[in-house]
This record gives sequence, structure tokens and C-alpha cells, in this order.
Amino acid sequence: MELQWPLILFTTFVAWSAGLFATQCVMACKQAAPKTQTLSWVAAAVLLVVGGIAVFLHLEHWERIFNGFGHITSGITQELIAIVVLAVVAIVYLVFLRKSDDGGSVPRWLAIVGIVVSAVLVIVMAHSYMMPARPAWDSPFWVLCVLGNACVLGPATFLILMSVKDEPIGCATAPEKTVTAVTASGSDAAGATSATAADAAADATATAEAATAPSTGSEAAAAAIAVSEKDAKQGSVFATVLMYWGSIANAVASILYIVSMAFATSSLADVGHYFDPTHPNEPMLEVADFSPFSGENLLIVLLGVVLIGAAAPIICSIMGKKKGDWTKWAAVALVCAVIGAICVRVAFYNMGASIFMLY
Repeated sequence: MELQWPLILFTTFVAWSAGLFATQCVMACKQAAPKTQTLSWVAAAVLLVVGGIAVFLHLEHWERIFNGFGHITSGITQELIAIVVLAVVAIVYLVFLRKSDDGGSVPRWLAIVGIVVSAVLVIVMAHSYMMPARPAWDSPFWVLCVLGNACVLGPATFLILMSVKDEPIGCATAPEKTVTAVTASGSDAAGATSATAADAAADATATAEAATAPSTGSEAAAAAIAVSEKDAKQGSVFATVLMYWGSIANAVASILYIVSMAFATSSLADVGHYFDPTHPNEPMLEVADFSPFSGENLLIVLLGVVLIGAAAPIICSIMGKKKGDWTKWAAVALVCAVIGAICVRVAFYNMGASIFMLY
């Protein structure tokens, strides 16, 4: 089957958008990374719009798309409903974001709704391609594969956005400043002593002021500092956890789908010799051509899906944790995950033979 690039981009960008929105909802449940919430919302919206534009490019007469919306069982109708529901939830989410005191908090129930709706959108979108007439497509592992793509694309993008907003990544707390005193000469020592004395005087002044201030103010300030440190810790650590397990989920789901496609060739029927008047010069189709481990499909599957799309994000997650440079490794993981998502969709269309291979 020929590649349908508009649909390849549509399913990739929608899964990416849903994964990013679900990730920020998970972070909102943890009350973490509040400064990244609005930027993440904008990025998810842009990805969803790009995906929507891509699907229209697939249609020669896009205005006729509305003729199919009257059939509730139609895949395109179900996709539209899921996208509209996600858009409504996202708008409500943004309203709560803008009304919150810190500009990055939403009610827990709304964050949970956002996670559920995001997952439902990905499932509905993937399910719309499942059909018994095409054995390689008619597999629940295809749905899991698209969900796996969302699980790695979302956290990787969110980590990058956290670095853009200067939120701490991969550390236990959010340190303000770290001062290392190195005594290299007598003058340095004197300077350090003066600085220490000045700090002590400042601390004494602050202590005296705190003693005269109302106790409620001190308690409120202490509580605010504690909450801030807790949020920073959750934001830095939990985002990396999502990245790690999301990359593993993506790898497992992608490999399972590739294996299921290999077994799907047994369902193809060899119809023998035939003549196709519309393609008289085309060679006859053979079952072996529709194996993910034969011909050009082997390179796409092993290099694009398994090594780049599945293994590389896991390695990047491990290196990000080991090196502490999540900005670089999350970006590499994101690029690899996008390549892997596109490659698995290329294999999806290459394997999309009808059960009766007449065309």
C-alpha cells in the first residue's frame, strides 16, 4: 500500500499533542513544575493544530468530510468527537491555569480528566485504522504502539520545556545559590571573614525583625518556602521518572506491534494468478513481501523502529539521569522518538495489504 504521509503526520502529531497534555496533567496532579504549565499547554495546542491541518491534506475534497459526520460508527466521526472533547477540556484547563495564584495550578479532578481524555483520543484515533480486511492493521498492539509513542513524546517534550522555563531537572531540591569558599591567600581569607561577619549581621537583623513580626506572617512564609521546595523536588524528579518509564512503554509496545505484524502475514490469502486491468504492468503481490523482516522493510523496522525509536530514548533516559544533563538528552530522545513514530507508521502502510492480495 502506498504511503499516506498526511495520515502519518496526523497520527504522529495528535499522539504527540495528547502525550504532552497528559504529561502536564500528571505534573499538575503532583503540583509540580508550575512555571512550565502554560508553555506546555501552548505547545500541545500547536501540535494538535498541525495534526488537524495534516489530515485535511489527505482529502482531495476536504469539504465533503462533513458528509461522514452523521455516522457515529465512522472512525473519522469518532476522532472528531474525541478531539473536540479534548479541546474543551484543554480550554477549561487553561482557564483554571490563568485564575490560579501561581499561574500553574489546576484542580486535581481536572488534571485527571485531562489524562483520561488524552488517552481516549489516542485510543480512538488508533482504533479507527483497525479493520479485519487488513490483518496487519487489525491488532490491539497497534493501539498500544500509538499509546507508547505518546508516553515518550510527551515527557521528553515537557522536560525540554522545563529547561526553557529554568525549572530544576533531575535534582532533589531547587537550590538558589551555592557558594564555595576557597582560601587562596591572606586577602581572600580576610574577604571571606568579612563576608561571614556581614552575613552574620544580616542574619541577626533578620532574626530581630522576625521576632517583632506577627507569628502568622512567619508561619506563612515558612509554609510558602516549604511548598516551593517540595514542588521543585517533585517537578525535577517525577518528570524524569515519566521519561524513563514512558520510553520503556514505547519500546515494548513498538516491538510487540512489529512482532504482531510478522504473524499477520499468515492471514493473507494467495489468490494465484490474476490480471489487474488498472495496473497491467505491476508485478503480482507475494505474501513474503509483507513481512516486516523482508526487503526494505527490514531496514525501516530494525534501524528506524527498534534501534532509533525504541532503544535510543531508553538510553537517553539513562544517560540523562547519569550525566544530569536532561536538556540535551531529552532533546535527543525526542528526535529519536519522532523518527521511530514515523518509521512505525511507514511500516504500518507497507504492511497494509488486504487479506485478498488483488491490489
